[in-house]
Amino acid sequence: MNGDTGQFLSGVRDRGRWKLLLDVCSSIAVIAAAGIFVWKTLSTRPEVTIGRAEAPIPSQPLLLDGASIKGNPETAKAAILEFADFQCPYCAKFAQGTLPGLARYAERGDLIIAFRNNPLGNHPRARKAAQVAECASSQNAFWRLHDQFFSKPESLQDPVGAAELIGVRLPQLRHCLETEADTLVTADLSVAASLGVRGTPDFFVGRFLFPNKIEVTTRLQGAQRSEKFTEAIDKIIKKATD
Repeated sequence: MNGDTGQFLSGVRDRGRWKLLLDVCSSIAVIAAAGIFVWKTLSTRPEVTIGRAEAPIPSQPLLLDGASIKGNPETAKAAILEFADFQCPYCAKFAQGTLPGLARYAERGDLIIAFRNNPLGNHPRARKAAQVAECASSQNAFWRLHDQFFSKPESLQDPVGAAELIGVRLPQLRHCLETEADTLVTADLSVAASLGVRGTPDFFVGRFLFPNKIEVTTRLQGAQRSEKFTEAIDKIIKKATD
């Protein structure tokens, strides 16, 4: 190999290296630009409500037999049926943030609030809490225990103790836990399965049909804004009073 040929080949190799380096730099620049674009897009997106895809609405009225009820069936125009899990954080958010406002509709006699248990398999304390709550209902203590479980999650570690703290009589409670509790919760789970309820919370809102049915017009799933519930309820009440 003479000197000219060696210099030529060296120049080719150098140009190849520079071309490869430029290609790599160009690729890095493109990736960086794309990353900046995605970051800016995501960082400026408006906050959205956490929820699930729209779910089917039952074609037939739902029975509320066996559900825990708040409100006056003789005057109620609307109803909301909730399927919930006492260990579910979004259920707790609803119970503490949205439910107190809806309870005022019930106090006025316009709304029935119904609750069914749907303890999820990945929440190890949920089923026991559901059983204790169901048994407490025979002593008119369901809603007090409901509020206790959702406002103080640590109470789920000892749901029987939590029931005792709010005045539930333990002999009757323990008898129910040994004889009826599992059947009561299983019944709610069967209703949930028949309606395609898989997660929590899941809400069925509609017109109340005396004495114990709901004609569903709206179904809401997951964490929802309070306005979603009040809009649906106000519409039903207005239609009933027009």
